[in-house]
Amino acid sequence: MGACAYEFPNEFRQCRKEEERWSRGTEQEATGEPVASVQSVAEEVLGNLRVLEDINGIENPRTRAVVALTIDGYSQEEIRQMLDAPTVRAVEAVLHRW
Repeated sequence: MGACAYEFPNEFRQCRKEEERWSRGTEQEATGEPVASVQSVAEEVLGNLRVLEDINGIENPRTRAVVALTIDGYSQEEIRQMLDAPTVRAVEAVLHRW
C-alpha cells in the first residue's frame, strides 16, 4: 500500500476524499437532519410553473404524457407499460422527436 501511495498520490487522495464524503452522507442520513435546499420556495415554484408551461405547449397528448412521466422519474419500461407502447424504443423515439 505504501509504495502505491507514493507512485499514485492523487489516486490515494481522491479515494480518501470519496470515503470522507460518503461517511458524511451516511452520518447525515443517520441523524435525520434535513438536507439544505439549494433553491428558495419562490424559485422552486417558478421552476415548476415553467415546466408546466413547457409541457402544456406540447400539442401531441402522447408526447406530453411521456415527457411528464419522464420528469416525474418513471423509467422508460414503466412508461411503456402505462401507455401501452409496443416497445421501450418507441418511448425513446417519442422523447427523441420531442
